[in-house]
Amino acid sequence: MLRVVSWNVLADAYVKPEWFPNSEVRHLDPAWRRPALLDRFVSANADVLCLQEIEPDLFEAAKARLVAYEGRYLAKVGRPDGVAIFVKGKASSYREILYRDGTGHGALAAIVDGIGIATTHLKWQKPEVPAAERLSVAELTHVLDAFVREGESWIITGDLNANAESVTLKVAFDRGLVDAYAETPNAYTSNANGKAKRIDFLLHTKDLRAKPIALPFVDDRTPLPSESEPSDHLAIGADFAR
Repeated sequence: MLRVVSWNVLADAYVKPEWFPNSEVRHLDPAWRRPALLDRFVSANADVLCLQEIEPDLFEAAKARLVAYEGRYLAKVGRPDGVAIFVKGKASSYREILYRDGTGHGALAAIVDGIGIATTHLKWQKPEVPAAERLSVAELTHVLDAFVREGESWIITGDLNANAESVTLKVAFDRGLVDAYAETPNAYTSNANGKAKRIDFLLHTKDLRAKPIALPFVDDRTPLPSESEPSDHLAIGADFAR
């Protein structure tokens, strides 16, 4: 059994009180959010912890707290944040991927117990952008095909900035990936712009069985961040077995 947890932790650089009208101002303060985030990293008890929108100083603080983990970080180009993977013990190898679409976004992948695990934060794109131009997911799956040995399993985690019915996810589903939360489609993970939505995913190859972690209820007006949730996204996770 391998527990994988993924979380967009909300970079401090992107916090503007007017963007979070349902949140108390104190829950937007880095002095409150950072200890709360670090505590949640520890209590997640993940074998692999995948983080998005994490800034370098929070990554270093997480490394100091997660003493049983090996941590890797990949910065976005021209942005103050990036993605990170923490592996309990050690990964056998890592791979960094910077997308060629000019967004500055990328993905970080690791091989853990023979399973390829990648985390990414995709740039939001308009719904009308066709599949042929959704290059990030297509590029990521192509790179993972080469990174993971033939016949091995793999998992893609992260904030994909798209819902399950989108062209972005169709690219992944057409490659044979499965949504770990497919049976709980209303398990919303964010309510940016006042609309509850599920834009954070754990996608995996069909040979893996996933038992997703139950999520707190989120609707259009749920405060995020809040006393119990220090980010504007919920952490998602699943226990994976072959």
